[in-house]
Amino acid sequence: MAKASATKEIEKKEPAGELAGFDYGADAGAGYENVGQDEFSIPFISLLQSGSPQVKGANKIEGASEGMLFNTVTGEVFDTIEFIPAYRTKEMVEWIPRDKGGGYVGSYPMDDPVVEKAKANAGGSRDLKTDAGNDLVETVYLYGIHLSDGGPVPIVISFTSTKLKVWRNIVTQLNMFQIPQGDRRINPPLFAHRLKLGSKDESNPKGDFSNFTIEPAEGSVRESLVDPASAEYTVARDLVDLVKSGAGRAATETLTPEGGDEDEVDAGY
Repeated sequence: MAKASATKEIEKKEPAGELAGFDYGADAGAGYENVGQDEFSIPFISLLQSGSPQVKGANKIEGASEGMLFNTVTGEVFDTIEFIPAYRTKEMVEWIPRDKGGGYVGSYPMDDPVVEKAKANAGGSRDLKTDAGNDLVETVYLYGIHLSDGGPVPIVISFTSTKLKVWRNIVTQLNMFQIPQGDRRINPPLFAHRLKLGSKDESNPKGDFSNFTIEPAEGSVRESLVDPASAEYTVARDLVDLVKSGAGRAATETLTPEGGDEDEVDAGY
């Protein structure tokens, strides 16, 4: 399944050497003058499973395999990536059940009346349904900056089901870390950390699957701190403002019921 080494980009749009000589002069950036931030979408980094369409079938990506990371907008696949986490949201996401065709419907705040009604109807069960019979899935969206070879790229990582444990473990580890500042100790901001995202094999009574792994990029939280004077730190901090303002929109239209985060054998998502 997932390889344990550095980031591997299987699909490249153009060899870097061929682009280096392109000089667009005064035309650089032309055509985007009136394009607003709300027109761009932030790609998900999802985790390929054995049944993902990028792994087998007509839409298979050459070189892709179970346990690799997949950029849902660019189509690139990676073994691992380094990224800076920036901002987290927690939502209840509505999905059409796979046996009814599957598909992303929308999301709700955790205290939305739709969610409260589903909880009341569930009678204590974690299997929440809307009035339409769709599934409501507790989801953490982690917005961050992929430190790619081509520069910092905004991304979203979705945590559901068994992946939530991975998120809880790393955010607890980061929150416990403090540094001295004056006469007190403080927690660095979330976007002061550089992390490595990968995958590992897991199994349960229903079968085998891949799950995320997240660890400090340099082995320890201290050694993986991001310099607050660096460009990467500034980009990550700006992403927080972008998401909070509503202009930073996750590319939910790229999510499919068959791939990545929706294909775990333990919950179906």
